[in-house]
Amino acid sequence: ATSSNTSISTTTSSSATSSSSSAPSSSSSSTTSSSYIPSGDTTWNINISLRGAEFRNALQTIMAGKRTRTTSYSNCLSLGAKAAAYPNANSSTFVPFYHDSSKLATQGECNREHTWPNSRGTGTSGPGADPFIIRPTLTSENSDRGNNFYGTKGKANKEWDPASCGFEAARGESARVILYAATMYYKEGLSLSNNPNDSTNLKTMGTLSTLLAWNTTYAPTPIEIQINNYLS
Repeated sequence: ATSSNTSISTTTSSSATSSSSSAPSSSSSSTTSSSYIPSGDTTWNINISLRGAEFRNALQTIMAGKRTRTTSYSNCLSLGAKAAAYPNANSSTFVPFYHDSSKLATQGECNREHTWPNSRGTGTSGPGADPFIIRPTLTSENSDRGNNFYGTKGKANKEWDPASCGFEAARGESARVILYAATMYYKEGLSLSNNPNDSTNLKTMGTLSTLLAWNTTYAPTPIEIQINNYLS
């Protein structure tokens, strides 16, 4: 179950990761900082004395107001490809989710990955039509992940590691996408959990403790920032 102060950590969600766009790099940088809110962005001013549901509601309100690109589930693949276009904005190739710019793909090689699995509550509207959550992913990797939680204990324990695709820093972006989803769509019942064996009808995702660790260990990469800036 999600603890009462879980939402405090979601200030580092995908929607809070923004700065000027730059070309993606293959390096996997790390940081011990827990805040990626850009300096000078006064729209993220929030009363940090709030706790639990009050903080989460205040943060969700800011997130909802900052989003400018909305779409349908069917269009998430093409919109996601534009957001991750590389090496330039007019490219037909893009960086698929779980990778950096050393791996490029076309839309024909990818399908729509529910980073928060469909069977765990996203559907094809609301969170299931949010391009922050529905990401263009190599078809084979999407299939391999299934609806497992993110984590390092293996699919036998219902966890799947984004780093298994060969790019370790994908852990950080995956974590921030899930933290974003749990904050943006908590009113739709999405919540975070430490139990990968949760029934799918609970609409939970995690593994929470692992996501929090990844969020602070792996800083946003240039391609993550590019995607966020395009979709915001």
